[in-house]
Amino acid sequence: MSAEHERGTLMKGTPTEGNPVGEEKPVLEKQPTLEERYLSIQEAAYHLAEKDGFARCPVSYWLQAEADSIA
Repeated sequence: MSAEHERGTLMKGTPTEGNPVGEEKPVLEKQPTLEERYLSIQEAAYHLAEKDGFARCPVSYWLQAEADSIA
């Protein structure tokens, strides 16, 4: 396995074992871990609540932050 593949990216136009002619391949992005995703949503929910003066139920901020992270 090449170093580029292990890092989750492929260089465009570079010949590889499975792509001897160097055709362009999409760049693969590393997906965040579940912990990274949780912490990101947690921080975003806090900022949403802070901006709103903590007026609503905490779950509503969490759901909004989660929806925003998917969009």
